[in-house]
Parts: sequence; structure tokens; C-alpha cells
Amino acid sequence: MKFMKFMLKLMIVLVILAGIFVVSESYMLKFQYKEVKASHILLNTKDEALVIKERLKNGEPFEELAKELSLCPTKIVGGSLGWVSKDGRMDKTFTDAAFKMKKGEISEPVQTPYGWHIIRLDDVRKN
Repeated sequence: MKFMKFMLKLMIVLVILAGIFVVSESYMLKFQYKEVKASHILLNTKDEALVIKERLKNGEPFEELAKELSLCPTKIVGGSLGWVSKDGRMDKTFTDAAFKMKKGEISEPVQTPYGWHIIRLDDVRKN
């Protein structure tokens, strides 16, 4: 009987520790970067964004596609947004997507109130 009580207490402790680990892991991932340096190509439709994504996969330069097709004024600098933080200046959907990416990665189409974005993560600053 004592052994069963011990095992029950041990299992409870292990479940609590597992929960703490999961929460702390997700917290660390959420705030992994302090800032990200991102570029984007802004388009009207998801279909247009998917076509651009395919062109990028086929080796076309991101900056050239941004200059040619982006609807954002940043197109004159190849779509570069510079350093972006999670301070609320950018659309939350955009920053959430950018902060989940790895350096050098190009996103799937991301929709915001401004249109559809293809995001490239150029660099990161860690905490």
C-alpha cells in the first residue's frame, strides 16, 4: 500500500514537471528572437503568392521579384523591412509568421489585412 501511494505521488510530480517543461519550452520558442530582419513581397491574392513562391523555388532572386511585383513601397529596396520586433508596429499575423521562421527561410503565403505576403527571414538577433 505504501508503495502504491509512493508511485502515485511520483506520477503526479512527473506530470507536473512535464507540464512545466512544455510551458517553458513554448515560452522560449515564442521569444527565441529579440528581432528579425525580414524582407517580403506583398501581393493581392494567395494564388499570386503561390506563383511567386514557386518562382523563388526555381531560383529567381527574391529582390528582383520584389522590385517587379510587390505592392509595398519597400519594393524599391528589394522588399527589405529591416529589423522587426514584436512591439506591435507590424501586423501580428506577419510578425508571428516571421518569428517562427529560421534564418534564410522563405515562408508560405501569409495573409494580413494588407494582402498576401511571401516573407524571407534574412537575419535574427537573439535575446
